[in-house]
Amino acid sequence: MIHQADNVIELPHALGANQFLAALDGISRAELAPHLTLSNLKTGQVLCDAGENLEAVYFPVTAGISLQYTTGGKTTLGVTEIGREGIVCDDVIGSTTQRRVVVYHGGFAYRLYARRFADACDASPAIRRQVFVRMQLVLAQASQVMFCSRHHVMRHQVSRWLLIAYERSRSIEIPVTHGMLGQMLGVRRETITDTARQLHELGVIHQHRGAIVLTDLARLAGQGCDCHRVIHDETCRILAIDDGTEAGVGLSRRVRTT
Repeated sequence: MIHQADNVIELPHALGANQFLAALDGISRAELAPHLTLSNLKTGQVLCDAGENLEAVYFPVTAGISLQYTTGGKTTLGVTEIGREGIVCDDVIGSTTQRRVVVYHGGFAYRLYARRFADACDASPAIRRQVFVRMQLVLAQASQVMFCSRHHVMRHQVSRWLLIAYERSRSIEIPVTHGMLGQMLGVRRETITDTARQLHELGVIHQHRGAIVLTDLARLAGQGCDCHRVIHDETCRILAIDDGTEAGVGLSRRVRTT
């Protein structure tokens, strides 16, 4: 089963907006390009439930996609957020048994049928190489998130999640409700509400219905633990991106709100 996007629009030429596609050689990218559509994914949209296989592969551009693990049908923890740096496919995100894939940040993503992508992988070492690199990213983030969820206070966890969501989307406005964020962090909505109130009073976020705006990224980073920096640095290392040119941009940014 696949829960499709509400809108599909004509594919533009800027495939490089997704870093997985941008990293491919011209021949491999040209093999995929005619079969890609640009889909408008909605916040909260379920791309794949536990026990299902993905019927399509997604290359986020402005959308953010969360990989969540469930126990007995109840969501317990979102362990990975995937944005424009990555790809959402079964080879990258792993076993279907307890895995759920949800859009946490509505936006655009290129979409390709999984069977066609599998055929392209078989034919292209370059595509297989990029899939392996993204597997490393997912594993690195998931292991650090699980450590953080066990050992750090909720203010640290919320700050870490918001900063990663910013880096994946490059947007200071994160369209997430307290209930959705609680689901991804494995806690009650009321716990998120209390923590968000603390961060709001510190002046590092601004809240309005259905969204959180990051008003001071540097101070927000100061409210977190080292886990955000560990994930950030490991992402830069794996992707061979110099800090300050891609994911590292903007952490000193302050935004004025009324």
